[in-house]
Amino acid sequence: DYAKVAMQTGLYDFFHPLLLSCDIGYEKPDPRAYELLLESIGASPGECIFIDDNLMNIEAARRLGIDAIYFRGVEALREALHERGLLANKELIR
Repeated sequence: DYAKVAMQTGLYDFFHPLLLSCDIGYEKPDPRAYELLLESIGASPGECIFIDDNLMNIEAARRLGIDAIYFRGVEALREALHERGLLANKELIR
């Protein structure tokens, strides 16, 4: 199981809270997955940015009012974050 291996190797150590579909019972693009995350971090949709490389997941997040960035590569992500005023120096992401 990928999730177990990722946990054992420390891949998820920087993600808090960590909501895995195998634990919560919902998978993206199910709106309940996004709603559970918002509830767990105590944030409104307008306070979040979702980044994903799957357009179905992006569209689902946007329907809930979450700003979403379609990941098409590092340079495009830099630009999208910079446009939102979240990255003063586009060179910070490698």
